Amino acid sequence: MKLQVHPQQRYAKMRAHTATHLLHTALIKYFPNTKQAGSLVDSDVLRFDFYADTLLTAQQLKEIETTINAHIYQSLPVEITETSLEEATKLGAKAFFEEKYGDQVRVVSIGEGKTTISTELC
Repeated sequence: MKLQVHPQQRYAKMRAHTATHLLHTALIKYFPNTKQAGSLVDSDVLRFDFYADTLLTAQQLKEIETTINAHIYQSLPVEITETSLEEATKLGAKAFFEEKYGDQVRVVSIGEGKTTISTELC
């Protein structure tokens, strides 16, 4: 059996997946201790579940949207690497599903150098 994924669908899901990383980073401004509780990433929809102790205001939602759109317009590079959990931790990668990771992990970084927006295990 051979699996084929339509390129347009694959890239749409990749964009939505990157958006979850941007959203998570933006939410930390308002909820420093928040972490992802789940998500749905599809080619035409994105749902991001997270922990919070209050509701976001309309102004905060607008600020989050503006921040994420600014990052998108910057066309920052997205780098995916595989490394040891120990090395990823040394790099400062955030781990939100502590019990999920093995010895080798996948690290997604958005941006580079001083413009790095997000580095987290995925």
